[in-house]
Amino acid sequence: MEVKDDHESFTRLLIQHEPELLRCALVAVPNRTDVRDILQECSVALWRCFSEYDPKRSFVNWVLGFVRMEVRRFLRKSTRRAQLTARAAELLLQDQHQYYAPASPQTPPPRATDAPSRRIEGPISKH
Repeated sequence: MEVKDDHESFTRLLIQHEPELLRCALVAVPNRTDVRDILQECSVALWRCFSEYDPKRSFVNWVLGFVRMEVRRFLRKSTRRAQLTARAAELLLQDQHQYYAPASPQTPPPRATDAPSRRIEGPISKH
């Protein structure tokens, strides 16, 4: 019975303070879909730690600490993802530049049909 009471208390408190949590996360992450994902991650972590929550203290302050940590984690992941995407684009452009750079000023760039192709060796078996 105690777990059910904890679950109901947790759910009630989380729903009651959801607008504050949304505002806090939206300050740093303007995309509402991302914020919903962040709050979902927080909800899971909060439920796992709810037995440690001291009801004599402010619930919203306790939860906002989790929200801030999850926002920082999200921003770090987003920054890494953006850096990797930028690096991949840079490498792709370098590769294209090397492939399409003419050998001399008079040499036209290669056509798509001039692209290197792979030759298949040996018989093709059907399974």
